[in-house]
Amino acid sequence: MDKAWGLWTSTFQFNPAPRGATIQYQPHIDGLRAVAIVPVVLFHAGVTSLSGGFVGVDIFFVISGYLITAIISADLAQGQFSFADFYRRRMLRILPLLAVVLLAVLTAGQVVLFPAELQALGASAVATALFVSNILFYLTTDYFEASARSIPLLHTWSLAVEEQFYLVFPVLAWALHRWARRYLVIALLALVLSSLVLSVFGTQLARFFTFYLLPTRVWELGAGALLALAPARPFGSRPLRELIAWLGLALLIAPMFYLSEASAFPGLNALPPVLVIWGSSPTRFISGTGP
Repeated sequence: MDKAWGLWTSTFQFNPAPRGATIQYQPHIDGLRAVAIVPVVLFHAGVTSLSGGFVGVDIFFVISGYLITAIISADLAQGQFSFADFYRRRMLRILPLLAVVLLAVLTAGQVVLFPAELQALGASAVATALFVSNILFYLTTDYFEASARSIPLLHTWSLAVEEQFYLVFPVLAWALHRWARRYLVIALLALVLSSLVLSVFGTQLARFFTFYLLPTRVWELGAGALLALAPARPFGSRPLRELIAWLGLALLIAPMFYLSEASAFPGLNALPPVLVIWGSSPTRFISGTGP
């Protein structure tokens, strides 16, 4: 592990994918997605043994930050980055399924909800469509209240955080790549650390703000972005890498059992899943396939 840490810290710099790069399919990313989504679903289903199942959202944030940065860095390296194309791909990936979900929820709501509940559902559906549902729920809902588990679109708050990140981060990455390329990682690291500090203090001073809103969540997405920009250098033998991966998985799952609704979150309690993903991934999942 010391050797791995040395490799990362000694060469950590802006290192976009080479021309012709593609993002290879990685089965373990799908595995991490499963590790993330299952405990969140079970937590909302009331499975008491998974009192910290909500940390699955934080795993998603790291994965999302990593994948988006990998895509952007590859396009920038090839001189093919386009804001229009980036957002077109985001819309094609998100909007069709989101429209189906909203239509299904609103249709079911017409049948099973009382008028006041239906009105609240309509407001959250509009907020979801505009990717600001996290702001709506910040103003109206305690995520950890028992009654919150019956709010049909509560889960869309994390989607809103991601989409807000997608609005800001590509502009930052493009601007730094064009005018201050050598400072990209430094700027991103400063953003991550600032957001983490804000998150730590926010868990005590403004719990709802800290849980729902982008400024105190961006460090998790940024951690994934830093992983995508790190140099691709494997370390150690295959058995050692597999051992670290299994240990990382165990440490990833542990907070799902020892955290609870009373825990200060995200703050420092969100560090284990973020750091485990970062520390147990010694290579980027980008490789050159072009000339």
